[in-house]
Amino acid sequence: MSDNKRTGFFQGLRDLAAQRREETDVKTREEKHQQYREMAQRTRDLKMSQFKREVLDDCEDFVLQYFQTPEWGIFDQAFMKYGYFFNLEQFNCRLCPGNSGLRGAYHPEKKEISLCANNLRAKDYPFVLSHELVHAYDDIRTKNMDWNDCKKVMCSEIRAYHLSRECQNVSNPTAYQKCIQEGVKKSLNSEEFNVTCEDGFRGTMEDIFLDCFNDNSPILDFLSSRKVT
Repeated sequence: MSDNKRTGFFQGLRDLAAQRREETDVKTREEKHQQYREMAQRTRDLKMSQFKREVLDDCEDFVLQYFQTPEWGIFDQAFMKYGYFFNLEQFNCRLCPGNSGLRGAYHPEKKEISLCANNLRAKDYPFVLSHELVHAYDDIRTKNMDWNDCKKVMCSEIRAYHLSRECQNVSNPTAYQKCIQEGVKKSLNSEEFNVTCEDGFRGTMEDIFLDCFNDNSPILDFLSSRKVT
């Protein structure tokens, strides 16, 4: 083999070795990058898991706190009056779609209340718990309410917004009534209910509002001055 051919041959071997080293380096870098991405994802998953657990833990703590309030005592006595015992296991803290706007729901088939922990602030819990407990009370006192009946569902929503004091910051009676009606409309348009009002929302609301608003059972103490005529 001539010197030129020998030189070319060995240069080719060196070039091939360099190419393979480069390919190996690229593969190694890609593997390292993939390992880093997987590690970063596991870290994010762990942090998210911890965050979700903290949110759910906070929710459960707020439920326990509510069970120490006079308001819960009123509901508890009212349930027992109808021979029903509502216990902690019937409160379910869960994570809901963040864009749903859903804060809580009463499930009549199981007699359970769901709380959307990730959609609730600390100050929301007393209102939302009372709201859903009004639905539970209406269901139990009527011995399984028809949740497909527009008037009954709307009436329960009027009572729930009123008795939970969700509109308590509105002092003007007309604005207070409007606040409740807007809340009811929002609830009826949510995924929680699937009802159709034959007389339309406005007609049904006008027909039942006063009777439902003035039905303060089981909470009477702090609402005597809120009676609409």
